[in-house]
Parts: sequence; C-alpha cells; structure tokens
Amino acid sequence: MKKIVATLFALLLCVSINVSASFTISLSPEKPKPLDTITFTVRNTSGVLPYHDSILVIECNEKTGVCYTIHNVTLTSGKSTVELTHADATYISYRFGYFTEHNQWIELPPTKLTLSLSTVTKNGTDINQYLILVAITIVGAAVLFIAYIALKNYLKRKEGE
Repeated sequence: MKKIVATLFALLLCVSINVSASFTISLSPEKPKPLDTITFTVRNTSGVLPYHDSILVIECNEKTGVCYTIHNVTLTSGKSTVELTHADATYISYRFGYFTEHNQWIELPPTKLTLSLSTVTKNGTDINQYLILVAITIVGAAVLFIAYIALKNYLKRKEGE
C-alpha cells in the first residue's frame, strides 16, 4: 500500500510540474505578411526546463480552406526562424511543444495569427513598385520601337531622294 501511495504521489508531482510550466511566445515581426521570415522567441516563465522544444507552423488560406507547408523547427536558445513560402496564405497556425525531463511530450494549444495582407514580395518590396517599373519598361520599349520605325522610314525616304 505504501508503494502505491508513493507511486501516486510521484506521478502527481510530475503532473504538477508539467501543468505549472508556462511559456510566452513572441514573433518578429509582430504582424507578419505572406512570404515574411518570422523569428519565434519562446520565454520560459516558470523555471521548468524543457528538453528538445520545437515550434510547428502551418500556412493556410482561409478563403480556399487549403493549408500548405508545415514547418517543424527546433528552437535554439529559445529562438527559431521560419520562412513563409506561400504568397496567398491568409493566416498561420503555430504551436509550441517540448519534452519534459521525464520524457513526456507537452504541446500548448495552437495559436492562429491572421497575416497582414498587403501587396508585399519575398524581399519586402511592395508589388506596386514592380508594377510601376514594368509599366515604365513597356512604355520605354514602345517609344524606342516607334522611334526605330520612324528612323527606318526616314532613312528609306532619304535613300529614295
């Protein structure tokens, strides 16, 4: 009977240690956009030391109901970087998990974060800047083509004189 009570007490102690674990997760940038690189920083606020902690990040498009790439990254000194890869993603879902010193896997509930939906490319440049550059290039090419045709016609007339 004493063995059973001691075992139950030890199990309750382990469970209470795991339940009391508390972590805060911050992101940089705080309001990421599709194709951003996000740095996750996990701070342990309880003193419980996790062994092998990781963040699972999923990119999703709420309009289509499709979820894409799953990034499962290990944290190093409480930090990890994830590069988002889908321009049409409207939100990410992430969850933090870790092994306890008793080799028990603990996962925090998932967090859904709506992405900032501006017109931004992978390197952070606004797509509208690219559109303006493309429009200027097309107009410039059209002007050069018209100038070439005019010069060609002028030279033909000059030859005919």
